[in-house]
Amino acid sequence: MASAQDTGEVRKATLTITLADRQDRPIRKQVIEQDIRLALQKLLGVCRL
Repeated sequence: MASAQDTGEVRKATLTITLADRQDRPIRKQVIEQDIRLALQKLLGVCRL
């Protein structure tokens, strides 16, 4: 797993999420991704995803 120190770029981050199997999720992966994008945009300093 790489960290900001490994890449030399401290202003970027990677978010890794393990989802349940498709048949076990009540919503689609794309909906989850969009919800996460909207939540992250509310954070100070997050300007582009």
